[in-house]
Amino acid sequence: MNGEVDSYRGTYDYSGFETGLKYSEMSSTAQANLILGMKEYVCNMSTSFADDWWADIMTNIDDTYFVWINDSGATPTTTSEFCYRI
Repeated sequence: MNGEVDSYRGTYDYSGFETGLKYSEMSSTAQANLILGMKEYVCNMSTSFADDWWADIMTNIDDTYFVWINDSGATPTTTSEFCYRI
């Protein structure tokens, strides 16, 4: 990026995360659920920014990854702590 700061990533170093599951390799149900999850965040923004961001997301959707992170390493449950990255 030639020293430029990515407006979406900022300067955070994401290199420690696993690659995750690629959208284009998900089942149609998983793809639909990921879209719904992303819309939860994007639709909470101001309309003009949300529309631009959503257009960018959909342009690059096939190269989008979903990563589930569980610090304990155990299989996640409905009560375990977790985070995810899209």
